Amino acid sequence: MQSVQFLARAVPLTALVVCCARTWAANPWTQSFAPVRQLYVAVNGNGTGTSSNPLSLSAAAAGAQPGDLYWMNAGTYSGDFTFNQAGTAVAPIVFRALSGQRVTINGHLILNGAYTWIWGLEVTKPVFTNPRESGIAVYAAGVHLINNVIHHIAKDNGVGAWNNGPGQVYYGNIMYLNGVGWTEADTAPPHNVYTQNDYASYGYKYFVNNVSLDEGLLGLAETAFLFHAFTGGAGYTNGL
Repeated sequence: MQSVQFLARAVPLTALVVCCARTWAANPWTQSFAPVRQLYVAVNGNGTGTSSNPLSLSAAAAGAQPGDLYWMNAGTYSGDFTFNQAGTAVAPIVFRALSGQRVTINGHLILNGAYTWIWGLEVTKPVFTNPRESGIAVYAAGVHLINNVIHHIAKDNGVGAWNNGPGQVYYGNIMYLNGVGWTEADTAPPHNVYTQNDYASYGYKYFVNNVSLDEGLLGLAETAFLFHAFTGGAGYTNGL
């Protein structure tokens, strides 16, 4: 088994921080959050968002407002879900698994809305269907991915952390065996994590206490990486 946990300290020229086993005096990737509204989501939800009458995930994503916390009930949510609504730096939109419940997305999460947090979910899509996309695709500033498990994304990255603004945080996630079924005919080889960042424009992008493993078991050791990063203004970081 091939595995790695990334341990590194921030240095001025790097565009990425991939860390860390120690506690610093100030952890800029941490943030407190006081929800304005707390609502509930279920696989078969079709209601108003109370615990006894939950929303569907699509309805929650479409109607989200800054400061919303959506508690997700256990079950498998099938399909690709796009999050376009934006939170703010002090009032993010948070989608979080209820404590002790296994919440599985069988599909992709496409995050277009700034300051959206995804917390405690399992994301997988082992059977490929178009369009090709990362398991969690981040296209906005201030997105946080916290304590998720992303695995067996067919033909693509587990996480696509794109160069779309400051404040992105990736904390405590586990990623493995992403890119299953990929061949050279598909182009753009898959990775557990693929990321880009322009430090001069956006500052640090934080990857903290994540675990990435088993990508070598796909038989794509020359092309599929545990962590693949392009860092604008600071050169090129090859895959690990």
